[in-house]
Amino acid sequence: MVLIPLFSRTLIQIDETRYVSVAWEMWIHNNWLVPYLNGEVYHHKPPLLFWLINLTWAIFGVNDWSPRLISGCFSLASLWLLVYLARQLWPQDSQIAQSAPFILLACLLWSLFSTVAMFDIMLAFFTLLGMVAIIKNSWLLLGIAIGLGTLTKGPVILLHLLPVAILASSWSRWYLGVILGSAIALAWAIPAAIYGGDEFRDAIFWGQTANRIVNSFAHQHPIWWYLPLLPIILFPWLFWKPVWQGLLQIPQHINDNGVRFCLIWFIVVFVAFSLISGKQPHYLLPIVPAFALLIAYLVKKKDKIIILSTISILISIIVPLTFIKATEPSYDVRNISSKIHELQMNGETIAHLGKYHGQYQFLGRLQKPLEVVTEYNMCSWLIKNPQGKLIIYLSKEHQNLRQYTDYIQNYRSKKVGIIDASFLYSGCLMPLLF
Repeated sequence: MVLIPLFSRTLIQIDETRYVSVAWEMWIHNNWLVPYLNGEVYHHKPPLLFWLINLTWAIFGVNDWSPRLISGCFSLASLWLLVYLARQLWPQDSQIAQSAPFILLACLLWSLFSTVAMFDIMLAFFTLLGMVAIIKNSWLLLGIAIGLGTLTKGPVILLHLLPVAILASSWSRWYLGVILGSAIALAWAIPAAIYGGDEFRDAIFWGQTANRIVNSFAHQHPIWWYLPLLPIILFPWLFWKPVWQGLLQIPQHINDNGVRFCLIWFIVVFVAFSLISGKQPHYLLPIVPAFALLIAYLVKKKDKIIILSTISILISIIVPLTFIKATEPSYDVRNISSKIHELQMNGETIAHLGKYHGQYQFLGRLQKPLEVVTEYNMCSWLIKNPQGKLIIYLSKEHQNLRQYTDYIQNYRSKKVGIIDASFLYSGCLMPLLF
């Protein structure tokens, strides 16, 4: 499941290309402390994924496939943790441990994100590790899970682990794990804050987390937004009658410690994420294992679960690949990235018009940042660089500009092109662009 996409697609923009580009700038500048994107400090995510990408490059050389293996490895390791957790929760029933990993792997969201270079499967792994620590009453293991989870995606790991540690257990020493986890995260955050400057410090210690919770600067959605997505996130299980029959029997099993553990894990965290301003489907990945454990306990049909899981996994491979192949010309930016690299190596001045997500940095192996130009400073840039080139995005109303581009290709629902600044400098094309 993980290997097939490595040979059938490139990095998908804008998320995969952005994160691998951050790792690329860490690689070329040999700076492991503060992440950078396009020459500016990148405070949106902690560095663990970027460190691991650099580790794979140190082993295999710089490439675009090994970064996508990381999520696959963490997904596989999560299956083993899930089996271990099932055996701890229900030691008397081995069938639960046998069915749970198939249920988890078949969930559409889990299988899709097991093949991409992002943070959420890693975070789910450390969440599972924390759950194992809670079951074993190991503050040391909990601290490691919290610390590495924080270095993966920030303090959100606490939202996944603390409700279960507090509500589902009589264990009173969980706070030692929080202290250790905080110490692990601060071992990076404090020197990074000193080196990265005031804006970076404010963002990693407060701005990113607070803004996402109270008034997200991106992905704002209403409180009910996750509910209609659950059938897709948990596909195919909510479309299978035995699952609903099992869920309706939960009141009969409420005295089971394992059932209560999974319900607190899933429901409390689901409600908490629904209350948070910023929402994305993959934010819920760390609670999907709780669903898998619960269904494995409630539905005692291992053979049918394995068959349905196999069909679902095949769907999760075939459908996305079919879509990607059909839309590949609009999402593959390797050619324009190479063109930008060529222009930079020839000493050309080239800038990007509008917000830049770093999608060309790694794929083009760019050695220096692209200057970002907006409509407000474009005139001054053109005066300074009348012989430069500009990366522009053209929609249908920009048809007349395409004849002036040196290079043009599909880009999502638009076209992306490289145009000589001299055409724009003359002023005759400015009204067409804006």
